[in-house]
Amino acid sequence: MEAIAARLCALRPERGRLLDVGSGLGFLMDSAARAGWEVEGVEASPTAAAWARKLTGAKVTEGLMEAADLPAEEFDAVTIVDTLRHVPDPMALLQSARRALRPGGLLMVREINRNIQQAGARLLGRKAQAAPAGPRKAFEYAQRFSSKSLRHALRLAGYVECWAEPSPLFREKGSGAGTALPLLKDGVGWACEAIYRASGKRLVVSPNLLAFGRTPRQRERAAPGAAGRRIA
Repeated sequence: MEAIAARLCALRPERGRLLDVGSGLGFLMDSAARAGWEVEGVEASPTAAAWARKLTGAKVTEGLMEAADLPAEEFDAVTIVDTLRHVPDPMALLQSARRALRPGGLLMVREINRNIQQAGARLLGRKAQAAPAGPRKAFEYAQRFSSKSLRHALRLAGYVECWAEPSPLFREKGSGAGTALPLLKDGVGWACEAIYRASGKRLVVSPNLLAFGRTPRQRERAAPGAAGRRIA
């Protein structure tokens, strides 16, 4: 989470107001707050929302982002980390995040890389894991995304300057102590980054990916011939 917060800071050094959608226990909110962001969250689980408030001291709205009564154009950045695949309508979530962003605001989505997941399943000689059955599991892992499909979805939702890149690998402090796991994770991360850069930032082969988009600025909305970039 600290690495993801650092990436946000690199893209927006001036910081600002950050809304974390699907904030869970508040770990990303905490990392971003310590990096200088003014944070707020939205979380469907009342228990998780309570823990996020306790950890960060910030406002965390309970419920779904699509139904949350949040003011429009209020945030400089919105993050959706490991959440988009759990919702029944990903486009509705992306559009609600767009409404919450100020003109020129930044959206960041972190998701499992579908292409790498499927390649791993083929390598192991089995089918990719299907969505769990049953009413409680109905929407868990129901959506799967590639870097291409996420960029396409962001453009359809009204974002501009959309791109995808390798996501930092989760590596908790002290995890894998006395084993080769930390070095293995570092090696995978370095290899994914090297392939990404060598391909001209077109090939994302990491297990997880980050996708970014920006809301149009006021002048882009009013620019002649820019109808294709306007927000519906």
